[in-house]
Amino acid sequence: MPVVQVCDECGAKAGTCNCYDWEIKKKAKCFYCDEEFVWDDYVVIVEDELYHKDCVELYPTGYFAMLDGEPLGETENEDGQMASEIIDDLLDEEEA
Repeated sequence: MPVVQVCDECGAKAGTCNCYDWEIKKKAKCFYCDEEFVWDDYVVIVEDELYHKDCVELYPTGYFAMLDGEPLGETENEDGQMASEIIDDLLDEEEA
């Protein structure tokens, strides 16, 4: 029998309510290195994809991200932020 996840806030089936950005919760891994984020990783968002800040090169002029010398585009969160600010359940996992 499959386990059905539910929203912590409203109890609805996971992904069906608007309490969270469920797409980001599904993408709790770096798009480049495929490693899961931990609460104190710095995360950069480029075109709705999450990257470790250390995996990309950032150019402060407009916060432009490069990966292996190839342009990714402008970041959506300037020079990054902590993973725990983006992915809600990371702090809960660390405490468990």
